[in-house]
Amino acid sequence: MHPKTATPLFATAAIVVATLALALLVPFEQLAEGTSLATLLVFLLVNLSLLRLRHRRIHSDGPHVRVPLWVPAAGCVTCLAMMAAALAR
Repeated sequence: MHPKTATPLFATAAIVVATLALALLVPFEQLAEGTSLATLLVFLLVNLSLLRLRHRRIHSDGPHVRVPLWVPAAGCVTCLAMMAAALAR
């Protein structure tokens, strides 16, 4: 950690080195597909989290948006279908 700015120096340097290595060594198409799959995975995990919160009946004190149960369920199915289609090619 940088003493003045509290910036995580090692983590930042590691990300820079990993990004530079990927950009120089991996073809652009593979990077784009990997990024898309990673984004779909994050959306899948968010939808699964919403389903888990609903199942556990966790409520917050503050204002929140409530969606029907089918919305995160459809999100999970859609993400899984798109990931399967991308991996099947």
